[in-house]
Amino acid sequence: MQGGLWDVVGTFNDNFGNFGFAVVGIFIASGIVSTVVYRVKGYDHLQANI
Repeated sequence: MQGGLWDVVGTFNDNFGNFGFAVVGIFIASGIVSTVVYRVKGYDHLQANI
């Protein structure tokens, strides 16, 4: 298959591996930022009022 649309599909197809690495990187970065904020704000030392 050839043509403009199929060229675009082929380009996306070539870059899906990089897209996967980017998604995994975003998840790892989100986890690190979340952990840092959690500890800096002191949420791990809160007392439960029961």
